[in-house]
Amino acid sequence: MRSSAIRRINNAVRRLDMALVKDVLNPPDGSDGAPFELCAVTRDDWKRYVQSELQEMGSCWMTWWDDRVFIVELPEGLHEDLVDGRGDYRGNRDS
Repeated sequence: MRSSAIRRINNAVRRLDMALVKDVLNPPDGSDGAPFELCAVTRDDWKRYVQSELQEMGSCWMTWWDDRVFIVELPEGLHEDLVDGRGDYRGNRDS
């Protein structure tokens, strides 16, 4: 089912420890970061997610490679917005 692929990726995003993601992408010691592996999905599932308007985290912050989705960047200020309760995973601000 098409929506199950989107739901699976969205559920993986909802379960994220954003502090861990931030530390993997931008280590506190200043060393080079690495992409954060989010979940395993097929190429077709990834395409469905990219085309969906129901993304918990914008696909522009992620990439698909070798049947896995990786977070490669966080929207500017996302972590702080989430901690403060002012934004959501799509990088939108509640105004």
